[in-house]
Amino acid sequence: KHGGVRLGPTEISVDTEFLWVLGLYLAEGSCGTRTVTFSLHRDETEYQERLFRYFTSLGYKPNIDYPKDKKSAVVRVHSTTLAAWLPSWVGTRCDSKSIPEELMYLPPHKSKALLQGLYDGDGSKGFNEITQTSRILALQMMELLYRLEEQPSVRRQQAETLTPKGNRRKLAYVVSWARSSK
Repeated sequence: KHGGVRLGPTEISVDTEFLWVLGLYLAEGSCGTRTVTFSLHRDETEYQERLFRYFTSLGYKPNIDYPKDKKSAVVRVHSTTLAAWLPSWVGTRCDSKSIPEELMYLPPHKSKALLQGLYDGDGSKGFNEITQTSRILALQMMELLYRLEEQPSVRRQQAETLTPKGNRRKLAYVVSWARSSK
């Protein structure tokens, strides 16, 4: 009675594309009361278009904005349902996000898709490492990498430089692994 029919499905398949999107959300996503937002670099057009196609295929009407700073791109999905569900499922702040327990036992190809989304969002290009401020998420990534027969390690990192707003940076966890010869 308060508006039109809600967009999007009532169920989502846990396929590799959903897991990649979820990994990217864990790395770059946030939610308002009615919107799911992915904050990307302006040059990451492949990720912007992939998110746009995925959410469009589910019946949502995403949009991509290019803020005036000329360095960023924001993909927004307008959905009260998604905006309430995602943070309750994976956490709300960057330092409290985690992989839901039921996704920790996925088959290898699906775990790889989730890790790829995390890497595409927070990975160091040219290295096999992902930096996170969530300790739990870093440990979960290590567990998934062990299950994929990688040899991960984690180190803590505290940047001394302040944020652009003058705040001290959060403690970060860097998960790295050797380049696979497989």
